[in-house]
Order: sequence, then structure tokens, then C-alpha cells
Amino acid sequence: MLTLSQTLLAFGLLGPVWTARSRSSESHDDHFDLLIFAQNWPTTNCIEWKERDKQNTCTIPQGIWTVHGIWPTKNKTIGPNFCDRSKRFDPTRLAPILDDLEAHWTNVHANTGEYSFWKHEWEKHGTCAMELGPLDTEFKYFKQGITWNEQYPLSKFLNDAGIVPGQKYTFKEIFDAVQNRLGGHRPAVQCQYDDEHDVKTLAQINICFEKSLQLTDCDPIKGGVNLFCPRFAREIFYPESTRFNSAPLFPYVLSVVFVMIILPVGFQIIKRVYLHRLRQTLYQPL
Repeated sequence: MLTLSQTLLAFGLLGPVWTARSRSSESHDDHFDLLIFAQNWPTTNCIEWKERDKQNTCTIPQGIWTVHGIWPTKNKTIGPNFCDRSKRFDPTRLAPILDDLEAHWTNVHANTGEYSFWKHEWEKHGTCAMELGPLDTEFKYFKQGITWNEQYPLSKFLNDAGIVPGQKYTFKEIFDAVQNRLGGHRPAVQCQYDDEHDVKTLAQINICFEKSLQLTDCDPIKGGVNLFCPRFAREIFYPESTRFNSAPLFPYVLSVVFVMIILPVGFQIIKRVYLHRLRQTLYQPL
């Protein structure tokens, strides 16, 4: 049986693996039909990252879906990828938008290189998107991702439809909540299996654009609009972002118990012992 990573890799939909891979068999046909604007839920991203290695650490922005990438895509297949290897990633070009990038295009994988995620996305996908005027530089490519992340805030779209972290939902509930905010255009919803908790989690939502940067349906992408999600049952878990960002609760509870209960009781005991001994001293016969 294929593992989750092998299955996702087979569809070209594996979560962010930032190290660029060079394959001799990789196609050099740079043609593409549409753009996938992929946003992922950082908590699910972190779950998958920690499943790879328990020592991995995460950076999780609170309450927002973050950019995974802008991916030029052929109908019913994947790619093109790595279209111009001479266009190397240059982080200095992103200096004017660095703070926005960290907030909207966050590298959730905290124990990887500072620029490794963005380098991977630019060299694999951005160099293919360059054929479009609005995306023909590294700065424009990343700036567009920030703009779309602000323009299509998935957390708000879902929340407005009553879909909040910590609960389970159907594919249709999630799909409809986003489609209704895209003027009827069809997004793609991707789920991921959480081995530790034996549940499908909401991982990524793709919004698709024509080359003119106008919204379009995601049906033509490989896998269609339902990517590994249960279709009918309410079995898609939307994990809370506090799962990894919060400090352990037990030490705080213990501190509160100590301050509010144990400390006052201890004080009363000491006080009674002191007063008892004081009375014995005062009333001893001469």
C-alpha cells in the first residue's frame, strides 16, 4: 500500500518540500493552461511536518491560511516546473515586502533555511509563471501571492459559513463556503491523513485563475476539485491552530492551583501553629 507521501507525490500534490529536485526526465515543455493559487492551513502543514520527524518545529500564524504557492498548471496533469534555471532566487529583491511575506507566505517549517521555502517556490513555479507580464519578476510573483491571500481570506470565508477550527465538516460544506465567495467558481479542497489521530484533516484549498488572472474553475487540474477528501460523511477535521502554538497548559493550571488553594491553606496552617504556641507561652503558670 502506498504511503500518504507517495500518494500525494504521485498526484503532484505533496505538501511543501522545499528542497528543489532535479530530474533528468523532467519535461521542458513550458506551456501551461491555468494558475493554481494554493493556500494551506498551517496547523495541518505542521502536523505533516512533525510526522516526518518529531524533532521538526513549526511557525504557525494565528487564524489565517497562508500561501503555499502560485503554480502554472496544465489541464489534467502537473507542471511545468523549473522552467528557467538561470533565474536564481535572490532574497534581496524581496526586501520591500519581507514582513508581508513572513505574515502571508509563511515558512511553517521553522527548522529549515530562512529563505528555503520561497527559493523552492520561485525556482520551481515562479520561473514558469514569468511568461505572464504581471508575474514576470521575482518581486511581482511573490507580491501577487500576498495580494491574493488578502483578497481571498479563507479563514473569513469559512468562518462566515460557520466552519471553524476544532470541528468536523463535510466536503460539500467546505467547498460551498469557498465557492460562494468566488462568484460561483469552483475551488479545489485537499485533505491529508493524520496518522496519529486516524482522521482526515483539512489541508489546502486551491483557487484557480486563467492566464489573464481572472478567476476560473479548478475542475481541469489533476485530481479535480476533491483531493483525497471524504465525499459524503462529516469526517474532515479542521484542526485548531493552538494545537502546536500553545504552551503546555498543565504548568499554568498547577501554578493557579498553588497560588489560589495550596498557598492560602498553607498560610492558615502556619498561622494556627504560631498562634497556638503563642498562647502556650503567654498562659504558662509562673
